[in-house]
Amino acid sequence: MNGGVAGFGADPQRLLSHAAELEALSGRARRLVAELRDALSESAQPWGADEVGRSFSQTHAGPADEILRSLDALPDRLGEVATSFSQAASAYQDADEEAADGIGGIGSVG
Repeated sequence: MNGGVAGFGADPQRLLSHAAELEALSGRARRLVAELRDALSESAQPWGADEVGRSFSQTHAGPADEILRSLDALPDRLGEVATSFSQAASAYQDADEEAADGIGGIGSVG
């Protein structure tokens, strides 16, 4: 479905290709987040147990946990975008085929 209304076009195959790429990235992100969590869990006090480490932990533990929560959500969000791309590609393709069928049927009416 390329062209159409001036300035508007869609390439369903390209959308599907990008959906597949995002799905692969989602899986990779999931593995990387798991590796990061494993590495962080190996050290109960990554900033140290001394006064400086405790002070650093008080300041940075909250933001670090927030970043980890965001990273945990990233694979699912990438998967959602991949699904949206696939659904959009299917909708564009269906609309294009329906329009082509409609135009093809004009000459056979009556």
